[in-house]
Amino acid sequence: MRILFITAHKHLPELRGGMEVNTHDLALRLIQRGVQVGVLCGLAGKGSVGFRARLHIKLLNKQCPMDRSLGYPVWRAWESEQHVHAVVEVFKPDAIVIQGGSKFDVLLADALRLQLPVFCYLHTQDLLPIEDDVLNNPLLNFISNSEFTCSLHPNKRFCGVVRPLILPELYATMGSRNTALFVNPAPHKGLGIVLALAAARPDVPFVFAVNKSEVRASVAAEIHQLKLRNVELSGPVSDMRPLYRQAKIVLAPSQCQETWGRIATEAHFSDIPVLASSSGGLPEAVGPGGVCLPADAPESEWIRVFNRIWDEQDYYASLSDAAHRHSRRPEIAPDNIVESFIAMISRSPQTIVDRVHMS
Repeated sequence: MRILFITAHKHLPELRGGMEVNTHDLALRLIQRGVQVGVLCGLAGKGSVGFRARLHIKLLNKQCPMDRSLGYPVWRAWESEQHVHAVVEVFKPDAIVIQGGSKFDVLLADALRLQLPVFCYLHTQDLLPIEDDVLNNPLLNFISNSEFTCSLHPNKRFCGVVRPLILPELYATMGSRNTALFVNPAPHKGLGIVLALAAARPDVPFVFAVNKSEVRASVAAEIHQLKLRNVELSGPVSDMRPLYRQAKIVLAPSQCQETWGRIATEAHFSDIPVLASSSGGLPEAVGPGGVCLPADAPESEWIRVFNRIWDEQDYYASLSDAAHRHSRRPEIAPDNIVESFIAMISRSPQTIVDRVHMS
């Protein structure tokens, strides 16, 4: 089987977000199962991979150059949606998997014109309006990363849920457990709430993991303005284990509709409880291994629950034990995720249509 993932977003190493990491880890596991994988993505022109791509475009007039730096072919272009047909001609996939909301309609139209099975793997909260005649195309099916994401699209035909593939060995660790960890300190991730927690607990060391170096200065300025001496900035990092090794609690008070909560699953692999908002799919990811509060809960409530988790030894132990058990549930086991994905892609689109009409 040959699967081509296509997106207008950038891919590793130019962009390192949850979707990109998930695609990469899934691709490597698929390859281990004998599936041939390719990726068509956008281009930022950054780093050594981006520099080589720009050279090929400028000097060799290859508008969509391919590299194998990640262990599988990746075609990168300024406008990836313009190269779907050409890449399909070269790679000859059995199925196309579309990811990301950017230029989704263009990518979908181009993919369906090729008369191949098309699976839209939805990771974001984008509603992605699609005309009925396109939705009824028997070649088109959808996969979601959570039950919440699926619930956003009642009119779309879903094969099922394939949760993000997160490898325990890349995150599981044990250590001192003396910090409160907050990843991606941005307003939509609940920065204001975490700053309030840090101000209320000057005795607790807080670590802010900054994924994007360009936002580091603005976050540092806020910390300085509030005179918070117990907040340390860290990152960007490619290996989260040193941060989890120190963490006693992970904070995810998102103010946006998260479709999953990758950070919760990563933390649970090290038996670390999570204090999160109940926004979107976060409750699915956190489960019993932490506490979810309404995103608009008052700061006093966030502080009260934080204090209980941090200070009450028995309560913390119960949440830590629940986090451990929740991280072992079958639906997030990497082998099960890969098997589910292969089964969905392998299934005849017409069979799926027949099943939907019969239900």
